[in-house]
Amino acid sequence: MKDELIIKSIKQILLDKEVIPVRQLELKWKSFMDEYPMTFLQIIDSDDIDVEFIASMLIKNKEVKNGNISMEKAEIDIGDQLANKYIYDTISKPTDEEFKEAYKKAFKNQI
Repeated sequence: MKDELIIKSIKQILLDKEVIPVRQLELKWKSFMDEYPMTFLQIIDSDDIDVEFIASMLIKNKEVKNGNISMEKAEIDIGDQLANKYIYDTISKPTDEEFKEAYKKAFKNQI
């Protein structure tokens, strides 16, 4: 399924879930549910789905598959996006040097 169709489907499922019982959603969106079961469950179970964030993840996934960026870079970008949205409004953002040190420590401990 192409990224644009995935996003369009998610938006429609969100609209449908306002007026259709869960069992009927499962029947109507069976092919989507079969292909993306965890995404479907998250959509129907959550009241706060950030479609734009999902679109960002799909874009990063495509960039990795096309060899434009590494998986590590994609993970860092997505992590930064989440941190900017949920963390840095509460605490101050670390400096670039503090980030570099944190990454060094994190990767050193993986070995």
